[in-house]
Order: sequence, then C-alpha cells, then structure tokens
Amino acid sequence: MITACGDSGSNADDASNSDEKSSEKSSEKSETKKVFGQMGTMVDPRDGTVYQTIQIGRQLWMAENLTFYDSIWNPQMASWENESYCSHSATGIVPIVSSQSDEESYSCKYKYTYNEAMNFDSYDDSLYNDGICPPGWHLPTMDEFDDFKSAINAKCDSITYCNLKEHGWSESDEYWTSVSADYGVRIESDYGFSFERNSNMAVYYSVDLGGYKSFEADFSFKSNRLHVRCVQGSKADSIDALKDFLETREKNIAEKQAAEAQLAYDINGAKNYFNENLEYSYFTDERDSNVYGYIKIGNYTWMAENLRYLFDGSQRLYNHSDTTRFYTIGNVYTFDQVDSACPAGWHVSSAAEWDDLIAAAGSVGNLMAANFNWAPSSLVPTNSTGFTMIASSWNYNCNCFEKSEFNEVDFMTSSDSVHTKVRVDTIYTDIPLDSCDTDTLVADTVASADTVASADTVAADSAVVSDSLTNVPTRSFTLDTTYKETIFHISYEYCWVFESFSKKRESFYEEYSVRCVMDY
Repeated sequence: MITACGDSGSNADDASNSDEKSSEKSSEKSETKKVFGQMGTMVDPRDGTVYQTIQIGRQLWMAENLTFYDSIWNPQMASWENESYCSHSATGIVPIVSSQSDEESYSCKYKYTYNEAMNFDSYDDSLYNDGICPPGWHLPTMDEFDDFKSAINAKCDSITYCNLKEHGWSESDEYWTSVSADYGVRIESDYGFSFERNSNMAVYYSVDLGGYKSFEADFSFKSNRLHVRCVQGSKADSIDALKDFLETREKNIAEKQAAEAQLAYDINGAKNYFNENLEYSYFTDERDSNVYGYIKIGNYTWMAENLRYLFDGSQRLYNHSDTTRFYTIGNVYTFDQVDSACPAGWHVSSAAEWDDLIAAAGSVGNLMAANFNWAPSSLVPTNSTGFTMIASSWNYNCNCFEKSEFNEVDFMTSSDSVHTKVRVDTIYTDIPLDSCDTDTLVADTVASADTVASADTVAADSAVVSDSLTNVPTRSFTLDTTYKETIFHISYEYCWVFESFSKKRESFYEEYSVRCVMDY
C-alpha cells in the first residue's frame, strides 16, 4: 500500500475503514456499469414521435432507431419502397406481420438507404438538420461514432458495455453515418486501415455487443438499408432547423394540395368545359366505372363526352407524356369495334342522328366547347347545345391521339355506305360457215362487187370465189356484266376550311372518336 509522506502507517481500524471505502468504490463502479449515461426523452416535432435519449460523453444520442416517414416534408419519400423489410401506409410505416418476437420484428422496421437517410441531399457539418433526422438533430459523422465508441470503451468493460442493450442498443445492428465515399475515405482500425473511393458507397457503423469487435466502421453500398440513430446539435441550431422544417413542410403541403387539385381537374376531363347554364345528367359505364355526362339535343340524347372505353388488350391512343388528356378527348376506335364500343343502353351514333344533331345546333359553333378549345376563326364557340366538342386529332409525328391546336375533329358513325362498281365485258364467239352459207356469201360478194368493178371482173369464175371463202368464219358477241360492291363507313369531319361538318366515306383502318347515343 502506498502512503503519503509523514504517514506513520495504518492500524486495524484504518484497515477496516479502507476496506469499507474500497467496497463503496467498487459498488459505485458497478452502479456506473449498470446505468451508463443520463436517459431522457425527446419529441420529433414532425410527427409527434417520442424517442428515448441517452447522454454518452459529450453527445446526446437517440436511444432508439429513427422511425420517420413523411412524403409531405420530402416528396421524394413518396417513392420509397421497402418491401424486403416493411410495408408503408399513407401516414407512416406499418410493421410487417411476423411470428417473431417484438424485439426480432422491430429489427425489420424503419431501415433506410443511404440517400433516404441523407434526405436525398449531401451533408454539411455546419448544419444540424441534414439527413432524415428531426430538426436540431443530425445524422452522425464517422468522427462522432468514434467519440461514441471511445466514451463507452473508456468507462465500460468489454463484457457488459454498461448494459447498453438495456439502454436502446440491440445485440447487433448497423447504422449509417453521413460520410460518403464519393471523394475517398480512409477508415482506421486496430488491424490497419481500409480505403474506398466509390460514389456508390458510404460509411456505416456496426454495433455488436456480443462480438469480439463490438464497434466497427466499414463501407456499405448506398442501396443497402440500415438503421439510423441521430445526434443532437446545438439548441440555437435546433430552433433554426425547426423553423426551416415548418416552412418547408407548409410550402410542400400547399404544393401538394395544388397538385392534387390540378389532378382532380385533369381527371374531370371534358366536364370542365360543360355549359354551366345547362343541366346535365350522368351515367356510369359498368365496364370500367367511367362517368359520362349526357344531354338531349334535338330528337336524341347524346353523351357530352367522347367515349373512353378500352377494349381488352388495347392501348390508350394518346400522348403518353400527358396521360390526363385521355379524360378530355377520350379514346379512338376502328370501324370493326363499332358494334361493341358503347355501353349497354347506348349505341354509336348513326349518320341520321348526326344529321339531326347538326340541324338542331343551327351553327357548328353551338356544338363547340368554349374555354379556348378551338383556334380563333369566324365561328364563335358557344356550346349552347351542351355537346362540348373539343378539337382533337391523330398526330403522326408522335403517333398519338391528342388535343389539337387546330380546328379539326373526326367522329365515326355506325352507318355504312355501299359503293357499287359495274364492269361490262364484250365476249366474241367465232362461228364456222357451212356449205349453204358459202353460196349465200358468194352471191352477196358478187353483188356487192358489181357496184364497184367492171363487167369483165364480174364475169370471173364464181367457183374460184367460192373456193377462196369456204373457211372464213363469222363472229358473234355477248355482253358480260360484273357487279362489285365496296362497303365504306360513314364518318363526320369538321372542316376548318369551310367551317362546317362534311360527311365522309372511310375504309376500315381509320381510327376516330365516338359519341354514344341513348337507345330508344
């Protein structure tokens, strides 16, 4: 035993007191091992989640894994997929159904890729709201994990590690740091060092309380999913970060509401251009749940929108960069689809029904949707009939059906036009002459020659003439008539040159819009 200068030694009482003090110190050390660091709680202001915290050295750490998911704060998280671990609800993450214990099941939840953990941004040591951590907290750097490791090793033995398992750390797990290997990172260890320069990798820290290397840094692909533990920054930074977070989220909420309103408007399609002064009725197509407005014009009841039904295996014929146009201009159909295009209780409009529609409208402008759906012309689009016709056409440049910038639109009808061609052929038949016919032919020939020849010529031997004409045939003919019918479909085209509808005959390969009429 070492004593101070001038000490005369120890007696039995002193020895007894020394043993008591040693026992107290040993008890104090054991108590320190049992409760390491000051425990507390914090609230994530983004979603109200309460997390346990623990003071380790100079740092305040989360004593629980982060469980944050909010696509409003960061819209990029809306595409976050984590099927290999857990599924997500609209408001957060839902644990997978598992037969494992709660502790084992918990390890599957709330794992993030590096980019998700970093909130799809790069880390800046001067700020403490980087990453997916709550305002005022941040994803730890590699140095902060090293400080965490040093503080524990300095105070705890390698067996108990101050009961870290009871203070929020599982037996074995892996956590992201904020350090990317983009520009090269060197990791020191007791066995040397490792170096990586790879934009696809970042540094993580593993905690293995039962292993021979309890705390170890290493590289992991950014696409892997690991847990996140956050470290608190300064209070001043926390206030600023919360302010920035609230402003960002409020802005994103407004943008999301605007986007949802725009989407609802786009899906409303042609109904956005209905005549608000008219009363429409509505019908739901049971085949695909498409809802159509309809109205009576003239003697018939018409759908006020182009048909949108998709046959099995068919594709929407529109510009795929703007899929919401489908709700405004509908689909297009070939003539062989006419009989089955419209829903039950409706049929593809006929030529006679179109003639009635045009007559009832009086002017084509009364059929046209207003609201700048037509290029300027002498016609004034009023949509007074409620028909809500919108300019649309096939664009051969993009090979798509789209809303047209020009005054053009085509509708097919259910009516056919039969075109008949007649071909007349003359068929000649050779008929050989018999002997009695020869005498007649000779007599006629001689009589005919008598008018143009001299008497000496006429005196020629008739037998010679008869011999020369014996094999000359006569010819007869008949007429052969062939009828060929071609069936064309009738369509109606708005002709912008004459600003009127024209009836056309089309072959089967054409694709046009369809308006359905209620059965009667």
